Amino acid sequence: MKVLIIGNKPELTKHMTLCLRMRYPRLDVVLAKDAEDGISFVESESPDLVFVQSPLPSADCTTVIRDIRSFSDVGLILMAAPDDTAMEHADYLEAGADECIATPLNAMDFLGRVNALMRRMGGNGVDVKATLAVGNCLVVDIGTREVFVSGSRVTLTPTEYRLLFELVRNAGRVLTHHLLLQRVWSLEYTDDTTVVRKYVHRLRRKIEANPQAPRLVLSERGVGYRLARLS
Repeated sequence: MKVLIIGNKPELTKHMTLCLRMRYPRLDVVLAKDAEDGISFVESESPDLVFVQSPLPSADCTTVIRDIRSFSDVGLILMAAPDDTAMEHADYLEAGADECIATPLNAMDFLGRVNALMRRMGGNGVDVKATLAVGNCLVVDIGTREVFVSGSRVTLTPTEYRLLFELVRNAGRVLTHHLLLQRVWSLEYTDDTTVVRKYVHRLRRKIEANPQAPRLVLSERGVGYRLARLS
């Protein structure tokens, strides 16, 4: 397993590497102190996992994430600085980060999130090469992250796709607001469900024939949402 760490925080890098090698003994860790070098490495070497340490000395983290996402679906974790705000965390995720982990590092939380992401990257019970059909109109290609509605490709933001992916792989099951906050936004300690409702509304506008009378993303009042069962 090859991991790339983009950043210039020696103590954090040392701690991260120690934790990762406890779980993955044969881990190959590559360090890129410069963002441009890190992006080039992702493009040429295709690592299994990328960490970006906030803040970067010579680049904006959200820009680096977007640059990587423009050509790669590699698992990407943003290591947030202690003074990064909740809005900045949301920006990292919206830019395309799969996880946003706060520092100083908590080893158990860090490894738990990394392991969860690795499971998701492996499909977590869903074949990553599969194409899933919902009803007669919605098709989700898990491998390419492409979404088609009535044969036409629909462009989703990274956050919208993560939300749809969680609903698709749990089709027919009700996902609570709190669970969606954990899995899609990595927010564990909040009861504010506004962001979930906002993104469900945005997703429905893109995939539903009539967003005002949804047939795919269904609400369970006061609980959460579920996707209509796959056909």
